Amino acid sequence: MKTPIRGIPSRPLQYARAISNSDLPTTTRTVCWAIASFANNNTGKAFPSLRALSKATGLSKATISKHTILAESEGYLLKHQRFNNSIWYVITTPPSDAPESVAMAKCEEAAVHSEAWLRSIHGLDEPSKEG
Repeated sequence: MKTPIRGIPSRPLQYARAISNSDLPTTTRTVCWAIASFANNNTGKAFPSLRALSKATGLSKATISKHTILAESEGYLLKHQRFNNSIWYVITTPPSDAPESVAMAKCEEAAVHSEAWLRSIHGLDEPSKEG
């Protein structure tokens, strides 16, 4: 079985964009969007019952369970078991889709280019003229 991807907690709007741009099957996207509609705007936590998700999507509870497992394995959802056997969710985006990861990658790339530029203008990349 594929190792699950650990996603980054997300806000509903960013999550909806990530889901729209994902390669997830249509039914999985539908389930994810339904969960996002129940999510807290600041924490990404959602507490819908399977019955509520079934009503929101028109899908069976078994289908919802199957697609939440798929979404979790792809990094778009975290599922947590509660004390009463109900489930709560955290909407997440895979690290490669998260705005923070994209920004960090751009910063790292800019730092590498800046360092190379500084080395070149100070002649640090040229071979030593001693010898």
